[in-house]
Amino acid sequence: MTARPTTELPAGHPSLGPARLSSGPSVFAVECTTAQLCWQSLGEAGRTQPRAGADARTPVTATDAATGRVVGTGSTDGGPGTIELQGLVPGAPQAVRLDVAGRPAGGVTLTTMEPLGRELSRFATLSDIHLGLDVFGFRGTMVEAVTPEWRRERETTRVDLPISVRAARGAIDELTGWGAQHLFIKGDLVDRSTPATWAMAGRLLARTRLPTTVMTGNHEHNRCGIVPPHEGAAAVGIDAVRGVRRVDLPGLSVLCIDTIRPGAHGGTVRAEVTEAALAALEGVANPVVVLTHHPIERFNQAWSHPPGIPHREGRDLVATLSRHCELLLVSSGHTHAHRRRTVAGVTTTEVGSPKDFPGVWGGYVVYEQGVCQVVRRVTSPQVRDWLSFTRRAAGGVWGRWSPGRLGNRSLQVRRG
Repeated sequence: MTARPTTELPAGHPSLGPARLSSGPSVFAVECTTAQLCWQSLGEAGRTQPRAGADARTPVTATDAATGRVVGTGSTDGGPGTIELQGLVPGAPQAVRLDVAGRPAGGVTLTTMEPLGRELSRFATLSDIHLGLDVFGFRGTMVEAVTPEWRRERETTRVDLPISVRAARGAIDELTGWGAQHLFIKGDLVDRSTPATWAMAGRLLARTRLPTTVMTGNHEHNRCGIVPPHEGAAAVGIDAVRGVRRVDLPGLSVLCIDTIRPGAHGGTVRAEVTEAALAALEGVANPVVVLTHHPIERFNQAWSHPPGIPHREGRDLVATLSRHCELLLVSSGHTHAHRRRTVAGVTTTEVGSPKDFPGVWGGYVVYEQGVCQVVRRVTSPQVRDWLSFTRRAAGGVWGRWSPGRLGNRSLQVRRG
């Protein structure tokens, strides 16, 4: 009997999660030698006094509390922000202190992950970009305000880009800089299948230098579209996945599986798709990560919105695939939230959207002995105010519910 893979989680306190939205730094992402901290504000230390004709941003420095070594630098204008930590000790607890222009601004403790052997490759995922949709909230009542900063940006660049495009561009730039070698889009690239939204998608993906695999989601197949989604994608040079597609990377095979029920919000696992997935696994030598648009529900009936794959269908799919390959992880989108569950002995994760709070992309590092998932926030100043605004959706519940816990976002799966 093949040994089961094991899931390992980092530690961080305080970490952004269901009960953490107050001021001061929080741990959002942790890898082996890097981490990402975020904040809504840095209290009195982070407040700046703008001067006419001067940059209102103030430097932020992160230092190792034990050694005094600088592990990150950034800046703040008194509002929400992030800072990247570099050169951390792998697999070790450490305390990090933040200072704003020399004034203490809080600190965090975290435990980094241990490398799972030699690194073989990296890939990244995006989902739920929703090109063509530039509102948020259950009734679509949250719209972007035209701030003075945005107005100046438009006057300087002569470009007026909707928030969904700016968020996706920022995410692609950042995941490329992180070192991703392939990009997978797990559905809902466009909000509805029209020539105009697919044209936006074509222009967006033309900017990336990465090989890109595009899956469709429920929004590409909803009743608001006016062109068949695969035809709309092909018209702008996008070869969207039909049914199942396997992509082989160094050290890992990624299996993209269609879970769409055309015209329906929830997902399903059709028998022909399972058969196609098994056929795609023939001859596979690497361990496997499965990507879907819909997550697997806890129960056979959906208990929250939006609905995913009924538990029985998802469990049977995972169990079947596990008998034919070394299945390490199943990752999805759809909910715009961050969750981690175990289904049929395999870790499953949900990763959010770049265009609404907390605004993210997913990164995956393939090692000789497993795979590491890290979810990072989009840090582009062009989307910062909007992402902060959207956390107030549903009376503020969204900002507490969507991020999940640190272990839902950052984790690694060790081969059995």
